[in-house]
Amino acid sequence: MDVGMIRRLLSPMGKRFFVLDEKARIYLMKSMGISPSKIEVIINGVDCDRYREPTAGERQQARTRFETEANQTLVLFVGRLHPSKQPGAVVAAAKAALDAGRSDLRFVLVGEGELEKDVRHDIDVAGVKDICTLYGWMDPLEAYFAADLLVMPSLYEGFGLVAVEAMATGLPVLRSRTGGSEKMIIEGKTGFCCDTDIPGFIDVLMRVLTNPEQLAPMRVYARELVQTQLSSQAQAKMLVKHYCAHL
Repeated sequence: MDVGMIRRLLSPMGKRFFVLDEKARIYLMKSMGISPSKIEVIINGVDCDRYREPTAGERQQARTRFETEANQTLVLFVGRLHPSKQPGAVVAAAKAALDAGRSDLRFVLVGEGELEKDVRHDIDVAGVKDICTLYGWMDPLEAYFAADLLVMPSLYEGFGLVAVEAMATGLPVLRSRTGGSEKMIIEGKTGFCCDTDIPGFIDVLMRVLTNPEQLAPMRVYARELVQTQLSSQAQAKMLVKHYCAHL
């Protein structure tokens, strides 16, 4: 029953609405007729005890698991293999790196979904098997430990918790300007932003990777931002604040 006209009729009766981002707030206002005074934007947070910085030993062990040499920069994709996530953009980036003679780069995709066969086929056709590997779904924590940069070339996102998880481990992020990017990315400090088109994503990625040394100092800032603003504790405090104000 929560569709169409019934939703539009009943929604304005709600006293308070919590949404993940500004796009959702605008949707409720325009499509459901909700007063903006009733809508609060509260981000999803992550557990900063679970998603933590790796020790030197843990990072080395993780890089060994993902077959990454000490002199290589590991670019990581974590997520559903779905058209909205554009995993093929990572394979295309690996092809661009190969064509440019960048043997110092490695690309890893962690995930499963409807595009799995397509992604494996694309890796074969592009001839990038030596530098680009698709793993099945797994707990991504060790992949975050191993990586130097997380990429998220999504066409759209609600908030993009994968990026926050990665940042909590100290991993900078290159992501599209979709839901939540403005809360996560301080350009050149916690990560980088790109447009949703694949050529634009590859262009920004290659420019970032011309100076991979810049990624290491960003690890501290990425972790710090999540701890102070994007943790589950921060989310809980925001919820409590709003409940106390309105109950």
